[in-house]
This record gives sequence, C-alpha cells and structure tokens, in this order.
Amino acid sequence: MKYINKIRNSVLNFIQAENLTSPGDRILLSVSGGQDSVCMLDIIYNLRKKLNIDIAIGHINHQLRGEESERDEEFVRTLSKRYDIPVHIETIDVASYAKKNRKNIEEAGRIIRYQYLKKIAQANKLNKVATAHTAQDRIEWLFLALMRGSGAGGLSGMRPKTDFNGITVIKPLLSLFRDDTYHYLKEAGLEFRVDKSNYDLSIDRNYIREMIIPLLKKRFSPTVFENILRSIELIGEDDDYLNARADTFLSTNSEKSPFGFIFRVEHLSDLKKTILTRVIRLACKRLGTIYPPSMDNVLRAVSLFKENISGKSSPLTEDVFCEVSENMARIGREIDTIEFQYTVDSIPASVDIPELNKVIQFETLEKFELDKRDFQFLINTSNINLPLRLRNVRAGDRMNPMGMEGSKKISDILIDMKIPLWDRKRVVIIEDKAGIVGLFPYRLSERARLRIGEKGILVREVK
Repeated sequence: MKYINKIRNSVLNFIQAENLTSPGDRILLSVSGGQDSVCMLDIIYNLRKKLNIDIAIGHINHQLRGEESERDEEFVRTLSKRYDIPVHIETIDVASYAKKNRKNIEEAGRIIRYQYLKKIAQANKLNKVATAHTAQDRIEWLFLALMRGSGAGGLSGMRPKTDFNGITVIKPLLSLFRDDTYHYLKEAGLEFRVDKSNYDLSIDRNYIREMIIPLLKKRFSPTVFENILRSIELIGEDDDYLNARADTFLSTNSEKSPFGFIFRVEHLSDLKKTILTRVIRLACKRLGTIYPPSMDNVLRAVSLFKENISGKSSPLTEDVFCEVSENMARIGREIDTIEFQYTVDSIPASVDIPELNKVIQFETLEKFELDKRDFQFLINTSNINLPLRLRNVRAGDRMNPMGMEGSKKISDILIDMKIPLWDRKRVVIIEDKAGIVGLFPYRLSERARLRIGEKGILVREVK
C-alpha cells in the first residue's frame, strides 16, 4: 500500500502543479482497458474526492482486433460496474475510415478516438477528457518527431493540458513511467488487457518502445530519460514563447472573415520563418482542424507567401489551404459559389444577406453635398427604378462603369480593381429591370452617377 500511495501522491502533485483540474470538473477518462488506462482509472477514482471532481469512462471500440476488441469493450464495462461510475462506449470502423481518408491505421485511430471522446464528453456535459499517456509516451513521441523532421512544437511533444477543438484534454500520468503503472497495478491486484498489436515491430512506435528505449536504458542508465524529459520541457518553454509571439501577430495583423484569416502578404513575408510557421499552424488550429498541417505543407505555404504570385495556392490540411491574390493572403477553406437573391421594394430598407454575413441598408438622401462623399455608395434615383434586386455575381455579367464608355465584364472590373479572389465572391450586384446599377461596395454604373444637389439613395453595410 505504501507504493500505491506514493504513486497516487505523485499524480496528485502533478495535477495540482499543472492546474489540470478545478473543483466541479466533470472528466471523461479515456479507458482502453490497457495497463496505463486502468492505472489512471484507479488513481483518479481514488483522488476524485480530494480533487472535488466527477468522472465517467469513455471507451472507443476500433473494431480492429475482432473478438479481442469485443473482449476489451466487455472488460471496460466490467470496470465501470466495479467502480460504479458511468461508461460511454462508441463502436467505430477505423479500418474503413483509414482507407477512405488515406490514413495509416494508427493515425486514423488517433483521429477517430479524439473526435468521439469529444462527442461523448459534450453529449454528457463533461468538460474535460483525460488520457493515460505517460512520460515514456513523451519520449517515444520525441523520437517519432525527430524522424519526421518536426520543429520545436513536435519535439516538445505531449503537453499536460491542451485544447482539442474546444474541449480540454489533460494527461495526468505524465509524471509516471510505464514501469510505474505496471507495478502499481501489480501491487493493487488489478488486471488489464494486453493489445498484442503493441508488439508488432513493423510499427515505428512499437520499434522505438521495444528496441530503442531498452537499448538507451542499458547503454546510458535510466537517468538518461530524465535528461531527455528535461530537454523536452526546455524545448516546450521556447515553443510557448514563440507561439505567444505568433498569437500576437495573428490577432493584430489579420482579419478574421467568413473565408478564414486574411493578411497583407508583405506582413507575412517580413516575418522570421520560425514565427511565420507558427502563425500558419495557429490559423489552422483556430479554423478547427483536427491535426496541424505537416511541416512540408507549412514550408510550402511559407514559400508561397515569400514569392507572392497572385492566383497561386497550396494545401495545408485535408480541408484548409492558403492562397495569394492581389498582394493579399488567405488561410481558410475552399469557397463554394455563394448564391443569393433579395429584393428591395421601397426605400428605406434593410436587407439581411446571411450567406455573406452582411446587412445592407438603403436610405434616402435628399440632396447630395460634397461632404457626403465619404459614404460607401450613392445612387442617383432619377435613372433607377424600384424594385432593386440584390444578387451574387454570375458568369457573363457586364456593366458600364462610372467614368467609362461602353460595358465591361464584371470579372475584369474586379481584376482591374485588384480585388482578392475571395472578396470577389462577396460582391453584391445591385440591379433594376434596366440592368446592373453597381457592384457593392466597389463600383457604380455610369447611369447611377449622383451629382451635387441631386436626390439619391445612400447604400451602406451595417457592421
């Protein structure tokens, strides 16, 4: 019992030092049935009153090991009854997901696991998810990150507390090694499930665990792992500082639009690469990507911003990419054609266009004076007939721009005005029966020109 109390106190001290929990937390414990997760369940169960938290069990059946997966699920159900706490189980065909999304089984399983743990937590009003990663997992992750050529973010590896798309994930066992969890269970007389696939040496992580870690331990003594963990902590501190710099830049030098994050290319290209790569990753995270973009994709984006060739784009994740247009840059998702149509039958009027997240107001202007030129859009009423129609740009649209003779394609007008590609999709065509009156908020037609002293319509967007 002395050893058990020692381990529980170690975990309690770690939880308190890292502020992993708060009184009143409702925490979903991710329990596979394996050694580390069963250890976490028993420790947190016995600390729950000291921490003033409620707990539940979450289990994901990946359907990868046939009857063994079913036995894992049944074992977790038995644990739930033994500890008298709720259990929530999801059964997912990970192999099909991996094939459909062109992922390896391990990566697909990780993505699915976090997605469904978040789903379970939110459905049951649980505000945190706890996973049973240990200090040894951090070291294994470091070697994997080195082999992938990761930066400081990858090398600093698993953090005690992270945000996963709006839910807090904590790792309360990061102060323990796998030997600690094994001896804890042995001392407590607790059984656990063994996943034989963990010994498949064709999987990189298993090879590191079974071959490289024991070799290092034998050659350099167990204290080498304490030194490696100290290096991970130091790298993490540097990474936190650089991430804070990137966060400040993103907050002050970007516009968050319905199409993602918009930047001036010159602001991005002036950044040091170590900050720019973090800005790119942070933007992806804020857009809700499940996992960060690969370093290869990030470096391609860096080159794209440095080259500043209008019209070029590059993928970052499965559904987020970056593009450059007219000295502006965007990090966001693909923009589909936005179709809409609304009618203005009388003035004044207010038109809500939810497709663009815009509200456009039409007001009567009794007499145009010079000091009114700062308004966005002024339309001459003498040549315009109600009703007006507001719609999206369509292929083949033409207009006679104010100050020009003859008509011109809308697409060419927007290109000449150097309007970025994504903003062209937010242009509102204003027209009457006679044709296009203007491209809000950029350009009027010649027949809508308002001269000093004339009556008109003031058109503006309400923020």
